[in-house]
Amino acid sequence: MKKNNLPLTQITIIIILLLVVANIYLFVRGMYLGDDISRFETKTQQLQQENIELEKKVLAAESLEHAASVAATLGFTSKSQPYSLESLKYAFNR
Repeated sequence: MKKNNLPLTQITIIIILLLVVANIYLFVRGMYLGDDISRFETKTQQLQQENIELEKKVLAAESLEHAASVAATLGFTSKSQPYSLESLKYAFNR
């Protein structure tokens, strides 16, 4: 009877050792995944902050105040008088 129990105990020990090794592997892999998640969250926060700053720059560049200040620095006047090379005397088809 002892001969039949010996292989069963050896198989049980091998299965337990394999489960322990698998548990250790999964634990270490989980640690690496946790580190990856932390890095991705940090990078996401940095990108969100950069996005907010870029949105502010775009809004500032598109504002009328910015356009007016750039126009003033380039020498544009606030009121320009239209002129034409030919003076039209009649408006046709009206």
